[in-house]
Amino acid sequence: MNYCENCYLAFNQERCPLCGTKKFRNVQDDDYCLLTQTTSSNYENLIYMFNEYEISCSALPYGNGIEAHFALPSSNYRLYVPFRSLQTAKDILREMENIKTEELRNNLLSNDNQFNVNPKTEKKIRKKIKLSENQDFFIHCINIIKSSIKIEVNGNYIYCYSDNAILVLNSLTYEILSLTIR
Repeated sequence: MNYCENCYLAFNQERCPLCGTKKFRNVQDDDYCLLTQTTSSNYENLIYMFNEYEISCSALPYGNGIEAHFALPSSNYRLYVPFRSLQTAKDILREMENIKTEELRNNLLSNDNQFNVNPKTEKKIRKKIKLSENQDFFIHCINIIKSSIKIEVNGNYIYCYSDNAILVLNSLTYEILSLTIR
């Protein structure tokens, strides 16, 4: 396993996936490795969870510098863990994402009666995904939600990722904004 000292990333490729450098070394157990980038509202939960599993973790503010320039708290953080704990931390992170996905799925399915779509948007989506007029648009969207591998909230938008589609809804109004077939 390779380690980029510039990005603090463990990887198997010929180049660092973040900066593209070919200057790297073999990773050591004590090397802190980039695990994820997260929001300020989520990083404290992750640090708490890692402490529960006795995984040391470091969170560094990350952004474009505007927040620091105006002495505002950072809204994004990058989390680092020692390489020896990297796989365990990834497993914990994946489990937390799965729990969040199930919570969001249950919330969406319990509020499916509030789903709505702009008629022009529906017509455009139907044409793009070749959904006939006699097929129920909302049932199709509900099936995507049910089969989603990952569901996440980003700002005012809910993204539902299934094997073959990405459905985007407004998190406040449950308006279906887009449906993309992969």
